[in-house]
Amino acid sequence: MSNFPAFPVRIENNSKEDMKGFNGETINPGTFLQYYGVSQRDFFAAKAMAAIISTVPHLSLVDPQDVAVEAYSYADAMLTERAK
Repeated sequence: MSNFPAFPVRIENNSKEDMKGFNGETINPGTFLQYYGVSQRDFFAAKAMAAIISTVPHLSLVDPQDVAVEAYSYADAMLTERAK
């Protein structure tokens, strides 16, 4: 599993020595790495999932797969509405 940041980030190496990126990649002097982060769909689904599970008295009462499906359903609705 990658450990990318949640939002787009550009790391520029303005030094004279190599530096490391978030995942250990080498960034040579005078260059940069661009991390694009998660998609809007994933971001909206994560927000929806947090809201859904916040209403459950105990997490053992819900199936994580069902919550994920429902969260992406909300994310898809959000994207559809945004496109109008």
